[in-house]
Amino acid sequence: MSSRLYNFCGKAWDPDDFLKNYPYYKIQAISYIQRTDDKGNKYREISDTKLFDSYEEAKAFVNAKPDYIIVGDSPVISPVPLDELKHFKLIHKSPTWAVLQLGLGETISYVEIFEYYP
Repeated sequence: MSSRLYNFCGKAWDPDDFLKNYPYYKIQAISYIQRTDDKGNKYREISDTKLFDSYEEAKAFVNAKPDYIIVGDSPVISPVPLDELKHFKLIHKSPTWAVLQLGLGETISYVEIFEYYP
């Protein structure tokens, strides 16, 4: 919830709309192998990566191959659609920004405060 408010200001997000403006960006699906190191620590090792030009292509692939998952490599570009978070309103944004969102015309400030209203 905090990531969706902070990174996306609670707005709806469609990765395919983003991809229309930035066709070099791809949706990723990965598969991984569960491994254990010599000290008994478990970790996941990526065993394969597939790239897609749209979320729908990635979703169809993952539905056919359930050992893959859709992943993203940026906190401000979701690889999956997000619904709008209703009942939240941005009430404060600090004047300095931490991140300029790529092509979205908005910034993410160091401090953002949201109010919940029923």
